[in-house]
Amino acid sequence: MTHSTASVMSLKEDILFELFTLIAATDVPHPLPWVNPGPLKYYLGWVRLTHVCRLWRAILVDEMPGVWAAAVCRLPSAHSIMLARARNRPLTLNLNISLNENLCLPSGHIHHERLYKFAIVNLAQADAFHALYGIPDRNWVPVLEDQHLPLLKYLELKQKQSHGHDSRLAMLHSFDTPNLVWARLEDIAITFTSTTIRHLSVLGHVMFCTPEWSILDVLSRLPLLEWLSLDQKPPERADYSQYKGPAISLDRLETCRLYGNANANLAEFYSHLSLSPQVLSQMDELYFVHDTAEADGWENDFIATFGPSLNTPLFDSLIASDDGNVFVGTFPAMEKPELAPRQGRDRHVALELHHNGEGAALRIGLAVLALVERAHIKHLAFGFPIPDVHTNLALEALREFSAITSFTAMRRDVLKLLTAQEDGHIAFPKLEILHAVMELPLDETMLQEWWDRLVQVLDERSSAGAPIRRLRLADDWRQVEWNEDLSVVDAVGMERAKLLVPDIVDERSVPKLYGVNT
Repeated sequence: MTHSTASVMSLKEDILFELFTLIAATDVPHPLPWVNPGPLKYYLGWVRLTHVCRLWRAILVDEMPGVWAAAVCRLPSAHSIMLARARNRPLTLNLNISLNENLCLPSGHIHHERLYKFAIVNLAQADAFHALYGIPDRNWVPVLEDQHLPLLKYLELKQKQSHGHDSRLAMLHSFDTPNLVWARLEDIAITFTSTTIRHLSVLGHVMFCTPEWSILDVLSRLPLLEWLSLDQKPPERADYSQYKGPAISLDRLETCRLYGNANANLAEFYSHLSLSPQVLSQMDELYFVHDTAEADGWENDFIATFGPSLNTPLFDSLIASDDGNVFVGTFPAMEKPELAPRQGRDRHVALELHHNGEGAALRIGLAVLALVERAHIKHLAFGFPIPDVHTNLALEALREFSAITSFTAMRRDVLKLLTAQEDGHIAFPKLEILHAVMELPLDETMLQEWWDRLVQVLDERSSAGAPIRRLRLADDWRQVEWNEDLSVVDAVGMERAKLLVPDIVDERSVPKLYGVNT
């Protein structure tokens, strides 16, 4: 026996218990991709540890029922053994056992039906029921409507959508889950007996435009809610005027994501929420998405309703960009503003709007910026395409951002906003730090244009008495084939910039072939 093996085998039982708990969470058993024809084969993961020695087997089998309860659905061929070793512990019932891998199982494979029946029989013992991915469409209403599930805390449920003449709403009234804390639903309308739900995610279609069910009624009964995501895609206009209850405060809310198409009527929906300044100050994320572009002017109500949310006093940074969708957000200052927060990254408030053609992005973006309180914004990242014909329009919109000390030019054409204008005006007179993003794809002409515009900005601002003190170079991290011609253009551009700004930081992901980049 080697020294390392002896060391592992001599670990105390309490240490082994902690070790096995960690391994069970990271080395989960699961089926391997199915090869037709033939049975499913499995990767056993942590279960293999039961065959190392008697002590390890005794600990895992006799003293750790929780790990078996959590993996009870992972090995369908061993359901009865896994269930026995769980010893009445609350079960994790997961109808998607593939760990996000494609098992290549046809929807009619016998595996699906066996797993479904096993889950339904044992549902009363479950504290988690995951029925969202990797399963055939199911109608859950007749299965769940009479269930009393006091142990259930976590629920993921995807309902089969009705088609053709069968357009009945899938709905569960007073779903009897008194201890539910986490729910993610697709196309099933549920009202809960639980008032302790902290996390709620709902994606739906017809459910949002029917008088039989109201998401506002649901939210009014969830005072402890901390995380809310609603993706509303109704085929007809949603009508929230029928809600007669008081404004919904959601005093513990930390994350709110609202997505909607043109029928979602998000503005009227949001008018029934009353998020106090204290709630807004504690939130990590407030994110609004209009995911359908209509005729000109469709965005007005959306912007008027949600634009003021950008004015969070603690957030002094602003990003406004177009990467196919208009994105405008505020957030606390960060070192790399071009990587400003999107979903799930750091604290932010943001609006995202789909647009429908050339020129629409800048028009929509500037309409949002008009609602931002400019005086407390110190850091601005700008990434809209700006044709020459719209330069004055963009400059006028940005003129009142007088407190800007740091600016990120996310595109080449944005740099022209920083040069001296014909009337002598120069944007952002307090600007000291410039982040210049090198766009890709790239060729010699584009790189030369970028450097020419960048050097022009540095030169004209220095002459106007508003010099850039620090220049940071960045890129969008896509792969570029960096050749000798590009390197020569880059080296010359860098030397020109060094004559105009004392502090240059180059964080681009390009080879430093000539040793000229600092």
